[in-house]
Amino acid sequence: MRSFIAVKISSNQREMIADLIKDLKKSDTDVKWVRPENLHVTLKFLGEVDEEALPEIFDSLEKSLTNDTSFQFNLKAIGAFPNIRRPRVIWVGINKGADSLKALANKIDETMLGFGFAREKSGFSPHLTIGRVKSTRLIERLTNMFKDVDFETDDFMIDEVVFFQSILKREGPTYIPQKVIKLKTPEKDG
Repeated sequence: MRSFIAVKISSNQREMIADLIKDLKKSDTDVKWVRPENLHVTLKFLGEVDEEALPEIFDSLEKSLTNDTSFQFNLKAIGAFPNIRRPRVIWVGINKGADSLKALANKIDETMLGFGFAREKSGFSPHLTIGRVKSTRLIERLTNMFKDVDFETDDFMIDEVVFFQSILKREGPTYIPQKVIKLKTPEKDG
């Protein structure tokens, strides 16, 4: 089963990104844009996972995240990997909550090592993918638009981590939650 582990974004953040994508599409660049319902922040892409191992994986993930608390999160700015001159992936950056996401991703990376999944080579770079460049046709027109983008979402509480199944289809992937791991509510001072 093709799988990944991620956090979801709020419906308001989803709408704001959908509007951003709509504006960026005006560049007429050859980019495969992520459908709004599929927007998420990937913490670890797993690829194929043996379904028989899922109960043990879910149990291990729950144990490793048992002390992690929910946190505020927002999205800000736009960029590209590997860089703006040769973009392959178009992304929205993580502003508030980036360190908490990194800590979660590292913990998940460590947990999944025990199931034969390699550690992330370049480490975790907090971002949300909004498009994948298919060809460089009119790419400068798109990247020039980045300068005019002043993008920032409202804050949103990340209170769960989701293990998703990814089903690839001609019209694009479908993501089905297989396990939701709740994060602890932070204790109030006082």
